[in-house]
Amino acid sequence: MAKGALALSIDCGTQSIRAIVFDKEGSVVASNSVKYVQPYTSPSNGWAEQDPMYWWSCLCVCTKHLFNDMDRSISSRICSVSISTMRDTYISLDSDMKILRPSIIWLDQRIAAQCPSMPSVFDLIFRIVGMRDVIEEQRQVTKTCWIAEHQKEIYDRMSHFLSIGCWFNWKLTGMMVDSVGNQCGHIPFDYKKGVFRKNGSMMWQATPVDTALLPPLVQCGTEIGRITSQAYEQTGIPEGIPVLAGATDKGCETLGCGVIDPDLAAISFGTTATVQLAMDRYVEPQKFMPAYQAAFPGHWNPEIQIYRGYWMVKWFASNFGLEERLESERTGLPVEPLLDRLLKQSPPGADGLILQPYWCPGLKLLESKGTIMGFSDYHTRAHLYRAILEGINFGLLDGLHTMQSQSRTKASGICISGGGSRSDDVCQMTCDMFGLTAYRCHTPETSSLGAAIIGFVGSGEFASYEEAVGQMVHYSTVFQPDSGRNEMYSRMYSDVYRKLYPRMKPLYKTMFRSQKR
Repeated sequence: MAKGALALSIDCGTQSIRAIVFDKEGSVVASNSVKYVQPYTSPSNGWAEQDPMYWWSCLCVCTKHLFNDMDRSISSRICSVSISTMRDTYISLDSDMKILRPSIIWLDQRIAAQCPSMPSVFDLIFRIVGMRDVIEEQRQVTKTCWIAEHQKEIYDRMSHFLSIGCWFNWKLTGMMVDSVGNQCGHIPFDYKKGVFRKNGSMMWQATPVDTALLPPLVQCGTEIGRITSQAYEQTGIPEGIPVLAGATDKGCETLGCGVIDPDLAAISFGTTATVQLAMDRYVEPQKFMPAYQAAFPGHWNPEIQIYRGYWMVKWFASNFGLEERLESERTGLPVEPLLDRLLKQSPPGADGLILQPYWCPGLKLLESKGTIMGFSDYHTRAHLYRAILEGINFGLLDGLHTMQSQSRTKASGICISGGGSRSDDVCQMTCDMFGLTAYRCHTPETSSLGAAIIGFVGSGEFASYEEAVGQMVHYSTVFQPDSGRNEMYSRMYSDVYRKLYPRMKPLYKTMFRSQKR
């Protein structure tokens, strides 16, 4: 093993790109980030697109500055490069690897009216198991279906349909190879077997992408190739460093939190809020919903997500947080910590105000809507803010209970990460609601840390992921639940929250049908 080896992580997110060098203790040795001037464009209502070359140029600026400021004694010790990227975001390329159109990112809400016809026998099977509407919705939001319908000339020229991670692999090494850990989105991937589904097969119908457009796959930690001289000129990353197959940002985040078995659950407070487990066997988080390939081989991450999650904090700030926005402009402080003061102005439970966080419908709850119940004349915006955060947590708690029932496991603790985890108040609230010890990692860059763990294990610096996690993941803060608050939240959850969706479902369905007309 190389003494003092370091790993470079590149994390391409929705709002920014980061390049971080970690040592084998999990400490940050050097870092740089570039915040996107414009995360995406919206040529039409509900659309979200970005030029892939913008991501690449931001990566180049980020890593160039990192290495320009880095001492040679540090850069010479880097043993690997590994990448984590946002999910369900793909790039359309022709046979010469030229970009055909802007990338449709995961936030995009457009749908295709026409999809490849489904054999009647498969249609019947999906109807029998009660999944026909879910399958049809997945087909409509499959990005290649929209391109084929509305931009057929581009679709006909398409030779490759690659994840951002795969495209970065190609730009850095010249090798068009992707990781099984990057497969999370509207593509025909068999999450249990780790391979793409055959064209025309039954489950291929759910996301009917021609598999000829998709790249070869390898396990996380496999060497993709090495930094080329051209990539060195553009990025400043030294030529010859191995690039190892990484994983999605959520998969890396779960690994970076030290969640490698079901004894701990990973809670991520990002734009999409998620709860994940790590299992050494394939277990669906909900019936007929896949568990994603984990960021380390032989494991899966069952996941439940609140699609809009901590985006709702921005929604609140935009609509009800004028005071905090003005203060942010005046002081230069972020809005989110300023909003935390509202939590001290309302009690746990928000004086009976309760929120169901379906600002966007779930994968199996297509008709669902957001609901706020229990308003009285004494409620203020502080109560509403607390109800939003508690509602997100109730949704995640419900998801954890569902996954534990499916997997017959029980977590003894939770690891909290993502932007919301920076708040002690949010972490303590989450700890109280789940009734479990909550851990916060020593670094907020858990996705990058997870990618670095992949780099160290893949390059042989650690013999196993268990050894790497034990050495690199540390918890800076441990929160213990308050028994009184947990009892109160448990009553709210069982007596109100759990009953809210079944009672509202008929009304949601009526609204859903009227909007479809």
